[in-house]
Amino acid sequence: MIYQLVLPGPIEGVDDFCVLEWHRDEAQDVAAGGLIVELETQKTIIQLRAAAPVVLRRIGCRAGEWRRLGEPIGLLSDAADEPLPEGMPADLPILELEFDVE
Repeated sequence: MIYQLVLPGPIEGVDDFCVLEWHRDEAQDVAAGGLIVELETQKTIIQLRAAAPVVLRRIGCRAGEWRRLGEPIGLLSDAADEPLPEGMPADLPILELEFDVE
């Protein structure tokens, strides 16, 4: 199955965030607990981690780009051979992620 990669919310006082660094490349496996991406809000640094094994299939924005809370920043899948949709469809399910706040 294909999933949206989204910063979970709501987060009090946070409307947008910046992608600091991707820790995986497209088509790379991510183990459960593996760091996918680091994000920065105006208040803190957030590390998004996989809650279960997944594959990072598409990176939807580069490091340094700002996004609104709830806006997809990438696509994940259970397997590397699943066909991908065009673009970043908003109707895909959102995969539950773990996140650390620094």
